[in-house]
Amino acid sequence: LGSLVPASIDGLIVCEKGISVSNIVNGSTRLQPCVLLTGQAAGVLAALAKQQQIQPRAVSVRKVQSTLLQFKCYLMPFADIDPSDSKWAPIQRIGVTGILKGRGVAEGWANKTYFDPDSTIMVSSFERGLADFYHCKEKPGTEDSILTIGRAFYKLLQHARFATTSRTGPIIFDEMSWYNQLGLQHFDPKRPIRRAELAVMVDYYAHPFETAEVDFSGKQKSR
Repeated sequence: LGSLVPASIDGLIVCEKGISVSNIVNGSTRLQPCVLLTGQAAGVLAALAKQQQIQPRAVSVRKVQSTLLQFKCYLMPFADIDPSDSKWAPIQRIGVTGILKGRGVAEGWANKTYFDPDSTIMVSSFERGLADFYHCKEKPGTEDSILTIGRAFYKLLQHARFATTSRTGPIIFDEMSWYNQLGLQHFDPKRPIRRAELAVMVDYYAHPFETAEVDFSGKQKSR
């Protein structure tokens, strides 16, 4: 978002091909999909700045991102999850945090990013994502096994700081919450969890996207 806001000129937001990027990055940002996305972000940023009567550089990055998601605008270019899917917004939010990362694939002249929503994930990979986001001093484990539903929640409890920030008061994780609150199916704590389900779980219980504000370079601000 910082590439749209001049460092020293007030009241100005840049978009389209005039944004501040290197000649290397320009090879991507000049393409129509990126131009459309930065244009959407510029419009939201302008509206929020006007609404709040503040300079664009003072607007919350997360507020811009949240507003874009409300209008089904992509933050992460995951090609294998559609905005009409109920899991799309949680996947976008968790993808932005980096706790669960996408997979880049070169297809001919184009590059695509996949989230692999129906794939499983290794315990060590999930631990690494949590450790990076929460700046854990302990080194993440190297357990080379597939993450299950029950173990995913246990690892989340170990790393995430959400005991006092839960949306719904006491933290309840059981079959009823899996179906009713998370909107998921086939509850079995011993079953391998799929990446889309994991994104929904992390988003609902820990809501890291909402609790960790970032600056224009994408780095977390001190909490």
